[in-house]
This record gives sequence, C-alpha cells and structure tokens, in this order.
Amino acid sequence: MSTWRTERFTQLLDETTWRDLPERLATLDDERAGAARGLPKALPALRKAVDRSGRPDRGLNLLLAVVHLDGTVQQAITSTSSWWFLRLSPEQLELVRRELAARGKDWVAAFVEVALDEIAFNPPFVRDLLADVGLPQPHHPGLLIDPGFQADWPSPGRAWERNFLATCSFPDLLTTPWSATRTQAEYHDQIRHRLAELRQVEPWDDETLAAALVEALGRDKDPRPAITWLDLLDLGHLLGPHLDRLLTLLPQLSGAPATWLRTTLLGLELDDDQVSVLALDTLVRREKGPKLAVLERLRSLSSPTADLTGTVAALLDDRSPDVQRAAQALLESWQEPAPTTPAPELWRAPSGPPAVVAAAENPELPILLQGLCAYPHPFPVEVDRVLDALVAAADDDGAEQVSALVRREFDGRRARHPLWTVLDHWSRGRDPMAGLRLGPFQQVAALRAADVVARLGRIPRLLSTTHADRPWLEIGEVAARARDWAEAGEPLIRSDVAVALSRLDPREPGECPAVPLDGGGSLADAVALWRADGWEAAERSLVPEWAGYAPPTHFGFEGEAVWLCPARLGPVIRRIDTDLGQDRTGEAAERCARAVDLARPVTGALAGCALRVAAAVPTGLRELVAAALLTAWDEERLDGASLAAAWPGDGSLPVARIVWLLTRIADEGGLAGVWPLMAVMAEQVAGADRLPPGAAPLLELVARLAPSVPEPTELPKVAALAASGARSKSAAAARAIVKALR
Repeated sequence: MSTWRTERFTQLLDETTWRDLPERLATLDDERAGAARGLPKALPALRKAVDRSGRPDRGLNLLLAVVHLDGTVQQAITSTSSWWFLRLSPEQLELVRRELAARGKDWVAAFVEVALDEIAFNPPFVRDLLADVGLPQPHHPGLLIDPGFQADWPSPGRAWERNFLATCSFPDLLTTPWSATRTQAEYHDQIRHRLAELRQVEPWDDETLAAALVEALGRDKDPRPAITWLDLLDLGHLLGPHLDRLLTLLPQLSGAPATWLRTTLLGLELDDDQVSVLALDTLVRREKGPKLAVLERLRSLSSPTADLTGTVAALLDDRSPDVQRAAQALLESWQEPAPTTPAPELWRAPSGPPAVVAAAENPELPILLQGLCAYPHPFPVEVDRVLDALVAAADDDGAEQVSALVRREFDGRRARHPLWTVLDHWSRGRDPMAGLRLGPFQQVAALRAADVVARLGRIPRLLSTTHADRPWLEIGEVAARARDWAEAGEPLIRSDVAVALSRLDPREPGECPAVPLDGGGSLADAVALWRADGWEAAERSLVPEWAGYAPPTHFGFEGEAVWLCPARLGPVIRRIDTDLGQDRTGEAAERCARAVDLARPVTGALAGCALRVAAAVPTGLRELVAAALLTAWDEERLDGASLAAAWPGDGSLPVARIVWLLTRIADEGGLAGVWPLMAVMAEQVAGADRLPPGAAPLLELVARLAPSVPEPTELPKVAALAASGARSKSAAAARAIVKALR
C-alpha cells in the first residue's frame, strides 16, 4: 500500500518551486513507485486545491508531478485548467514541453490527440511540442484557433501558408486580426509589412490563397475576416476567376465588406452581364462613391435592361446632386427620358412596433450541438435553444440517452464556449463547473446550464429561455411556466430565476405564483424583492445579423456578457466609445447600429452615443447609424425629443457630419423624428458668436424641409440672424426658414 497520500503530495508541491520540482522528483528513487501508485487517488483533491489557490505555479507543479510520475495522458489533461495554463510564462511553457517530450513520441502523439479537444492548450504550445519531438501537425481546428482570437503573426518557420489555408478550410475559424494596443489601421499596416517580409523568405501561391478566401467568404457566418485578409494579402486583382461566385455573394454583404468588394470588382474586367449585375446591387446602396463609379462604368453599356434603366432612373431623386447629375447624363446617353415620380412624404407618423414573428420550430438536438461546436461564440438565443432542446430530449428519452448523445456529438470536437465545457464535463461524469473561471454574468449563465443538466428528465421548460424573435420575457409567460414546474412537483432553479429576472421589465404589471425555489423561498418572493429594490430593467436589444446570413435563428444579442441577455447599454456604450478612441470606426459603427436596432427604448445615452459615432465615422459607416435611428423612430422606440436632448450643444461634434445624418433620415420619411434635433442645432449655430463650420448646410437643410413641417416651430435665434441683414449663405438660409415657418 502506498504511503503517498494527498497530504504528502500537497507538502511536496507546496515546498518545491516549479524550477526545482523536476530534479526533486528525479531523486525520489525507491519512493518513486509508491508515489506513482498513490497519485491517481490523490489527483481529485489536488486539482481542487489548485483551483482554490488561484496560483498558476501550483497548477504547473501538479502537471509536472503527473508527467514525471508516469501519469496517463488523461491524467495529465485533467490536471490542467485553462485559467492557469494560459497564464504560464514562456520559460514555464518551455519546461512543460521539455518534460512532455521526455515521455517519447508515442506518448506525446496520444497527448496531443486529446489536448486538441481541450481549451487549456493553446495552438502555439501544441505546435511547438510537436516540432520538439519531430511529429507532423494533424489537420485539426484546435491547432489553428488562437486564444487571443486573432490569426498567428505571419513569420518564417511557422508554415504560415499551410496553416492559413487550413484555417480557411474550417467553417468560421478565420478571424479578423485586431490589437488592444494599436489602432486597426496601424495594426493592419504592421501585418502587411510582416507579410511582405515573409513573402521574400517563403513565397506562397496567391491564386490558392485567393480561392481559399473566396470559399470562406461564401461559407462563413461573418464575411469580414475573409474580406480583411483579401485586402491584407492584396489579392483583389486575382478575383477574376471567381467573379460569378462573388457577384452572387454581393447582395448578402453589407457595410465595409460590401463596399470593399464592390470597389474591387469595379477594377476587374467585367462583361456586360456582370457589369449589370454589379450595378443593380450597387445603385440601390447608400454609398455615393461606388454609385458614381458604377454610373461611369455603365457608359460603356449600349443595351441596358429594363431593370437597370429603372434603377438608374430612380437615382434622379438621390440625395446626392452628383449622383443625380450622373444618372441624368447616363439616361441621356442611353436616350431614355427621365421619368416623373411623386415627391416622397417627408412628414409622417411612425409606423409603430412591428408585428412579432412567430418563432421557428427548434432544430433537432444533434444539429444544435454540432452548431455549438462549429461556432465558438453562439448568440444567447442559440444557447437558450440548446437548453430547451436538452430539456425536451431528456423528457422524451431520459437523461442518460441525452448524455450519451452529447458525448457522441462532442467526441473529437472542441469549442471555447462555457456551455460546451459544462455539457462536455457533464456527459463524461465530471463536475460541470470544474475549471471554469468567468465573470459574474457569465458565471450565473454557466451555473444555469450546470443546474439544468443536473435535473434533466424531471423539469419542464426553463423560465429564462427566450424566443427567436425577441430577447426579453413577459411576466405572464414566466408565471405560466412557473405553474408548469409546480404541476411537475419540482422546485424552481435559482440560477434560472436569476436569468429570467434579467429579461423582465419590473415596470410591467402582473404577479408570479409562489412556486418554491430550490434552497428556500418562492418565485413570488424573488419578484417582490427584485421590484422593491428598485432594480432597473435590463435594456432590451435584439441584433439582426448581416443580410443573407441564416443561422439557426436570424437574430442574436448584443452585450459584453454574451450569455446573459439582454444587455445593459452602459457597457455597450463604453465599448463603443473605446472603439472610437482607438480608431476602430467600423467596429464602433456596427456595434452602435446593433445596439440601436432593437433597444427598447433607445435611451438618451444611446442616442448621444449614436450621434458621436455618426460624427466620427466615414460616410459608408454613418449609413448604418442613420438606418438604425430611422428604424427605431419608425417603430416608436425613439422619439424626436429624446434625440434632440442627446445633442451635446458644446460644439464638440462636427455639424456638417450630423447634417448628413439628418438629411438621410429626413429624406427617407423620418423628418418628424429629426425635426426637434434640427431645430435645436439651428438655434445653436444661429446664436453662436462665430458661425461654426457646417452652419450654412444645416440652415439650408432646415430651409428646404421647413415647408413640410405642419407644426409651429419657434426659432428666435434663427429669426435674429435673418434680421441681421448679413449677406452670407447662413443668413440667406435663415431668412428662407423664417419665411417658410410663418
């Protein structure tokens, strides 16, 4: 019987530094066999002690002991947690690789086969370990996912081209390079420089890379990584063989990816049919530059189709005079008469909230589990669908069958989402929460999943899971679900109740039944306490994906804690401001538009954030914000007074860029939504001691739109400017405003 018990191992690991431990273990001599026999029994307690200590060096010592004492591959894997392994220094990682390599090629090969499906072992470590023992790299996504969520640096000796092509071959594995310390432009310039250096040492096949990226562009959920790498690698001129495929994909893209691709395709050799297809997509977009370029390109087209002629004719009412003139000239060159169209109704009432779309039937559990493995960052609504499907499957087939199904679907796969870890651990008989170190919101959500799987087969639908069409809950449906639990004789899960409360509005009337909670108390008590404490409702936000993307559901959610939805807007606004401060304008605009899209309501803070973003980003990205604000007003989630109150009034935002935003919204029928802000801005610039840049365009816009405003508007400072007798454009516009508002 071994004398090596948990206490003796603990003393050894506590008293010895990680640098000295290998030598200390090597001197055990006669005691080595006893230590090796005692280690498996002591391992569970030693792992828990490491987790409690919070010290990476303790975890490192345990791993070194397992490897030195002839532990199995599975023992080495289960002794390692991502929370400490990913914090090891390069010197410590080198020691681990050296000790693992000493076990021999066969042991390392078996270790890597399992390690690739674990979160802890980052790809550079595994690749270097394989190189240390002379083993080839397997074709596995676990070797390609970087824990920093960015591609490996292009550098010699790392088989960069091979790894990059392998990354492109896996769905949704390609990522957009980003840096927390540099602006996106600086970081991308640095990558281009490194690519140029690498090309001199290790030339690659540009055509092969281009084909792989086009394939990824057409397959992946997010088109931005493929577009970014096509740009970084300067492969746009090689897209000719893929023209038909790209023209098919173009309508599915929006924002910066669509702009880059349209601009790139315009520089290629296109036949008349391809030019027509590109034009029909580009001319209905908002960006002025690509439209002008396409209109110029269409001059070489002698026989336009009726659809194309009608699309060009519609541009005679474009908000840009340059586009109007180009469209008129093109129609004249085609000898087409300019059609007459009625003027749009600028002032109207909002349409009101959209009808709720019925949620689609859930896919089968295996499909949802495969999606959880394929996509490392599922939206919370997709997480909810997995939990609902688990509960339903366990109700039909039993928890053991569901556990076997999860184990089978996860075999040989790897994901970096806490739900994957919880389910994987549960299906293998381990503590579902073992090794998870998360923030408070994610911890609650992960605990919810762990609590659910522990009671599968006995519980009805969860209180907290949402619908595909909306990310919030109503008090009535929570009460109805709670009554189902009471009928089943099961106490409610506290973590499930906590998540459900985050998705309710405490201002909504209604009561919940006194269904017991596990651990004491009732749902009625929890709701009453929640309301009495004056907690504010979580901001509701539902994020539609980019055009053409069809995941298991068409919606996702925005938030810092992606598991717990809906998000409170404070962290989202801070994140947007950080993006602006680091010149990540694309991320800022897209995140802002997502936050506005279905926030209920759009708060003053979010409206002010939208104005800051619109003032800071290029025109193509400003369109995203304008469209989101217009939709929010039309659905009665944003009123004109709130938008006007969000204007800073201290001259910190450039007036000219906001004029573009106001023009876009007003000309699309949202004049009633932006008129209060236009009036506030007009009064501010008219009363300034010195007219700021953009004053004349703003006042001219107000003068143009004032005749369409049915309600009386008092603008005393504009009237004073009009009466000043000045001969500037601003004064002339002020006089036109006064005349129109009489």
